[in-house]
Amino acid sequence: MSFDSKADKWDTEYNIERAKIISDELISSIETNKNFEVLDFGCGTGLISFNLKDYFKSITLVDLSQGMIDKVNEKISVYNTNNMKAFKTDINAEGLKNMNFDLIYTSMALHHIIDVEKTLKELHKVLKDNGKLCIIELCKENGDFHKSFPNFKGHNGFDPEVMKEWVKKSGFKNIDYKIIFESYKNPETKEVPYKLFMLIAKK
Repeated sequence: MSFDSKADKWDTEYNIERAKIISDELISSIETNKNFEVLDFGCGTGLISFNLKDYFKSITLVDLSQGMIDKVNEKISVYNTNNMKAFKTDINAEGLKNMNFDLIYTSMALHHIIDVEKTLKELHKVLKDNGKLCIIELCKENGDFHKSFPNFKGHNGFDPEVMKEWVKKSGFKNIDYKIIFESYKNPETKEVPYKLFMLIAKK
């Protein structure tokens, strides 16, 4: 499943609206601080981070799709944003090894990763003590959400209780979650209903 070819058409009205709802939920659920250095892991085209850029000192955006990163950097240039930087990497690459963050958020990215527990442990390493991890993810579903992607090899969403246990095993504490979004993959026809949960934990 390649996101490079989808980058130019990703910022639909639906995706922009969903990102705004997620951003608002995130801001209402965590402490914001103008001194915070933040990581957007699996950033896509940066829709959430562009909503949040004025709340933090800096936002580092990373993704495995060069097409998505190119789109983010294009926006950074167009909007003359000076507290955001984006580059292609995964959590195991050297690019993040010497960095530490006050807040990490990841939205709709983990279900594309096979070994989620390993990724959570790596995220724990680059989070500062007392830092927060915020996960926005697809609730467990029957596979219809990615049916149009025959090469999809990720997870059909997650049971929030299972995610909570993985996060706990990765060294986090004060873990809580809630459902923050309900919609349809195809809103016009009301096909493929799905829910998103937000899980927040502390290092």
